[in-house]
Parts: sequence; C-alpha cells; structure tokens
Amino acid sequence: MTIFNQFFDVAYGKGKYVVIGTSKGYPLIPYLIPGAEELGFAEVPDIPEYVSGTNWGLLRGVAFGSGRFVVVGDKGVVLVSEDGERWRRVNPGVEEDLMGVVFTRGRFVAAGKDSSILLSEDGLRWQRIRPQRPLFYELSALHLVNGRIFALDWGTLFVSVDGRDWEQVDLNSDEDLRGIAYGKGTYVLVSKQSIFVSSDGNRWAKVILPPELAADAQREFHGVAYFKGQFIVRASSSSFEEAFLKSVDGKSWGIHRTGFETLWSVAYGNGTFVAVGERGTALVSRDGETWTPVELGTWASLYEVVFIGEQNRFFAYGWGDVVVTSRDGRSWERRHLRPQNAEWITVERVYRIVYGNGVYLALAQGEGGQDEDGTPKTLRLLLSSKDGRSWSLIKVFEEEFWGLAYGQGLFLGAHYVRTEEQAEPERASNLVASRDGVNWNRTGILWGGLWPQGLYSVAGKFLVIAGDYIYVSDDGVRWTMANFTDKTDTDLLELGDYSFDSVIYTGDQFAMLGWDNMGLYGTSLTGGVLALSKDALYWIVYSISKERGNRDLTKSLTEMLAIAYGQGKFVGVGSAHTIWISMDGLKWKKVR
Repeated sequence: MTIFNQFFDVAYGKGKYVVIGTSKGYPLIPYLIPGAEELGFAEVPDIPEYVSGTNWGLLRGVAFGSGRFVVVGDKGVVLVSEDGERWRRVNPGVEEDLMGVVFTRGRFVAAGKDSSILLSEDGLRWQRIRPQRPLFYELSALHLVNGRIFALDWGTLFVSVDGRDWEQVDLNSDEDLRGIAYGKGTYVLVSKQSIFVSSDGNRWAKVILPPELAADAQREFHGVAYFKGQFIVRASSSSFEEAFLKSVDGKSWGIHRTGFETLWSVAYGNGTFVAVGERGTALVSRDGETWTPVELGTWASLYEVVFIGEQNRFFAYGWGDVVVTSRDGRSWERRHLRPQNAEWITVERVYRIVYGNGVYLALAQGEGGQDEDGTPKTLRLLLSSKDGRSWSLIKVFEEEFWGLAYGQGLFLGAHYVRTEEQAEPERASNLVASRDGVNWNRTGILWGGLWPQGLYSVAGKFLVIAGDYIYVSDDGVRWTMANFTDKTDTDLLELGDYSFDSVIYTGDQFAMLGWDNMGLYGTSLTGGVLALSKDALYWIVYSISKERGNRDLTKSLTEMLAIAYGQGKFVGVGSAHTIWISMDGLKWKKVR
C-alpha cells in the first residue's frame, strides 16, 4: 500500500478510481482503486518516461471522459489511459505547467499557468485557446462544479461554462484558494484560512468561523466536499493536527474529529483500559473488546497514557503543555504543565510523567530565550509537582536528557554523552539518580547501540531500550545487556535486526513491542516485532519477517504501536483506530 504525502485529484471511470498525488516526496502517476469498496491502492507499473526518468514534475489533475482517463501535470505533460493501468504520453503542444483538467459538454478542458487553456474531445488531439486578456495568475486547480468550470487562483476565481469564455470573480482575498463544492443550491469555497459561501457562484460572502478557529492565527483549510447532505471541510490548527468542519447550509459550522486517528498509547488501571492518540482521541473499555469514545477537553495529540498506581490516576500527555488526568478513564480533568517559577519558558512537548517519594517529575521540551542568531532556543526541561497541578522548573539540560523513570525508591534519568570536540553526542549515555528529583548523582555510563528510545521501571527492574540493545538493572547502577533468540533458532540474533520502543509486564513475563528492521522483504522499518521474556535478560522474538505463516500475528504486529496488559489479556492499539486483543501475545483478534 502506498502512503501519500498529498492528494491532488481523483477521477472515476469503468469501475475504477484513479488518484494522483505525491508519495515519499516523489511525483506519483495514477494509483487506482479496483472498486469503490476497496481501501487499498495498487501501484501502476507502466510509468512513462516523464516520471520514471530524471525529468521529474508533479501530476496535477485527472479526469475521465470519452472512454479514457486523462492526466495533466507540470511542463505540459498529458498522459492518457483506457483502463487506468497502461498509460501513454501525448503531445498537447504546450510546455507550461498544467494545473487541472475536467470533462464537460463532451470535451476535456485543461488549464495551466501563463493563461494556458487546452480543449480536446478525445484527450489525444488538443487545441490551444488564447484568451483576449491574461488569466490565471497563480492557478492552483481546476474543478467542475454544478456544470460550471471553476479555476482557483490566488484570491481570485475564474468561471467558465465551456472552457472558452471566462469570467473573473474577485474575492477581495490575498489567500490561495483550496477547493470548491456545491450542494442544495449553495456553493462553498475555501481558501487557506477562510470559508466563503454563495448562491450563484458569482457573489460571495465570508463565513463567520467557530470561535476557537477564528481566534487561531495558525488555522488552515485544505479542501471542501459535499456529501450526504452536508459540506465537509478538512482543517488543521495549532490546537489540533487535523479535523473536519461540517455544515448543512455552508454558513454554520461545527468541528468534528476524523474517527481514524492513530492510537499511540494504551494503559490499564482501576479495571479499565484507556487508549489515546491523535487530536485528543481517547477510548475506554472495561474488557478490552467493547470501546467507548470519551471527551478529554483537548485537541492536542496525546502520545502516552500511564496509570500511576500510587495516586490511583491516569495521566495522558503529548503535544503542547496539556496534561489530562482521570481516576476512572471516563471523567477527565485538563491541566497545563507550565512552570510557575519560569514563565519565560513555553512547554511544547511532554515526554514522561512519573511519581515517587511524594513528588511528580515531568520530562518535557520547550522554548525559552534565544540563540545567537535570534531564533528561539530549544530546551530539555525537568519539572516537579507535589499535586500534579502546580509545576516548578527544576533544571534546564544542555545535554539531551532523554529518559526518566522511578523504581526501587529512586528516580533514574539518562542523557547523551557530549564533549566540546564533538558536534554530535557519542552513542553513550550518562545515567543519573535522585531520591528527591532535585539533587542528582551520576551512577554510570552505557555505551554502544542505537539512539535510546526509553528508560523504564517495570516489575522491580530498570530497562534501557536503545534499538535492540536492551540493558537491565536491579538497582540502576549495575547493568547487564539482554540477549535475543527466536523460537526456531537457539543462536543469538544479531544486534540491529530489531528496534524496540516500549515494555510492559504481565505478571509472569515481560513483553516488548517494536520494529522488525528486516521487514517483510528485507527492507527497513516495514513492520513490527514482539519479544517475550521471563526475566528481561533472555528474550524470544516473534517478527513479521520470521512469522509469515502466522497471518494474524503479522497483521497485528504491522498495525500495533503500543500494548498493555490487564484482566489476563493483552491489548494492542495502533494506526487507523485499530485495536487488537490476545490472551498469550501470539494469537491476536482485531476488535476495532
């Protein structure tokens, strides 16, 4: 399956969808969906020289008509196909970038920069129309809406019925236009930060946005569609990464989550599973199988949820300074991690919150002050709190402080080793310990391995995870490197085959989730791996590269990003809102 960086256009014909966009930073010629119900993409193997050679450009628009698909793009490219799979290039007689194409009234209409307008009845032979006055100053897209062609320019609309004659509509806006839709006698147009509404497509009025968006200077709209009786606008802002605005009349809008956000973390406590993820998404379950969405009072993306047993409370945090807490997983209180003794610091990301010896500690990243060139200075922060509400800054770290855990009566931290002669730190970390969170002493140094992903305290042991270099300690001072094998091979696996990033304890064994660097086909980071151990020192690895016959296991490992354990079962969460359960960690059932 192809992961798109950006979609540009889609067309339907002969029972197939053809989608164009960019993938992994490269231009992408049509990918097709075999049927409307299919949620996958099949890459088209027959790619013309335009995109397979060095003459790269972007493909901008696609349309279907006269029995064939037509794709247009930069440098005057036109590609045609009768089946969406085998493509050939035709010469339209222009070299200007073509930004879109539509099919209407028995002909294709393509338009591009420098007032380029092309007409064709079959997509093979093209005629250039030369307007009497300049058009399309910064044309971005071409749309066929309610039988009319709309060319989206920078703050300006150009409208045509046949592609020959065009009318200019000035919106009194200096923003680039992102999309247009029509439904129930109403047109809706979106620009980068505004929404417009019109009854005829010629006279437009700017819509009053929901207050939380109107006050957000970082809001951004990315497109609009009309579907099942309502307009839908894709949006983002500083308070949420992505959501949808919905409206029945195009004038009054509400904000809605997508429902397919990635779930990044899951925890168990008080007889309840809690999963959190993108844009403030949270789900709760009593049994791990039936899940209910809950409101957290934040749109911030949450990357970790933990249950702190000593306080009988869940804590969830991630992007920004928002921390939400709950005892039962259903009623949540929103707090902010803002150091009262250092108001000049802005917290941008919370990495870890732990509790011990009557105090909370938080590891975070923020901005404060300026570098020599005047840019804001990025800081790694350690903060403390007695009640989890009011926070104070303990220390600003010059070195990258990457790990924090509490166990055996000690707070344990870790930061990279750096010397004045090195621009980059060594692959080594200093370990520091504290009983009060204020006074820290160095306890040792760990060498080798990949960059560390985490420091954990689990079942009376400290674990440092650095790729597949796993160090284990009972006291935070003396450390032993763990070893790995798989169920079919008694030999130790080579370091570098796997990358782990989380660990849990089930009551009788440890479990780690991570990435299989060998992947399905020998490529890096293409799937998951699960490792189980009785003592945290000797691990048995189950990976997608070695378990290809176990479809349920490989499928679940490919999707899962975090696991928890409770009520005698594993619960795994991951991409696209997926949730899995397992009694032994090896046989998984998808429940959501």
